[in-house]
Amino acid sequence: MLLTEGMCNRWAVSDGPVSIAYPGEGATVEVACGDRTETATVSLGVATLTAAQALALMPSVGVYVLDFGGIPADVERVGARYCSKADVIAYGERNGDGFDNSSRYPDSAFQIAIQAAEEAIEEGTGRSFCRRSATVHLLPGLNELPFEDAIATTEGTLLHGRQARTDEEADATVSYGALFDQRIRAAATMLAASYLRPRVGAENVRGASMDGVYVSYTLATGEEGSETGLPEVDAIIAAHRSHRSVVM
Repeated sequence: MLLTEGMCNRWAVSDGPVSIAYPGEGATVEVACGDRTETATVSLGVATLTAAQALALMPSVGVYVLDFGGIPADVERVGARYCSKADVIAYGERNGDGFDNSSRYPDSAFQIAIQAAEEAIEEGTGRSFCRRSATVHLLPGLNELPFEDAIATTEGTLLHGRQARTDEEADATVSYGALFDQRIRAAATMLAASYLRPRVGAENVRGASMDGVYVSYTLATGEEGSETGLPEVDAIIAAHRSHRSVVM
């Protein structure tokens, strides 16, 4: 996957090699991540790490900064992606979208659309459907976590997947993520496809142009109360929405 500037790029092992636009000269460049380093190959203005090298630099889920010879990139390693480029292309074939036209729909456009779909689903449901981790500052006693579906913590004890109790103030690494199912994959696929499709106007839409393709981040909401303007996706989001309550 080609990293995009100005955003924290999600990456899972299934995404394969990690690349970034690199203007430097030479056949290789050292990539640093904390105290770990790997050597990326450089070709045609792009520096590339193999999937194995990326995994060595990012050995567990979490947020990292990869430094490609002075060019930093924010990357969040996640346990899995909600859908793939192949899923979106296959869905587009059934609808005559022509997403297999690589000159019109480059890899970078798919990457932005898929991540935007993942984030929209998470915003609508209040949950994440892949393994992630975050550092949380815990105070003595009962702490409300800033996310749902906590799985493990390095400090204290988890309660109900949404709270943690500790005897002492501490910074904890908490992993979290809800159970993934095929309806979430379908919703992400449909939503990513809708972001890729050319749009006539920009009503209630935010997005960016990537290699001549406009990728919208937020769809017009349509009827009041609609999450995405896509009824089938809205139904899936509603079915997976968190109904969070505080348990004392």
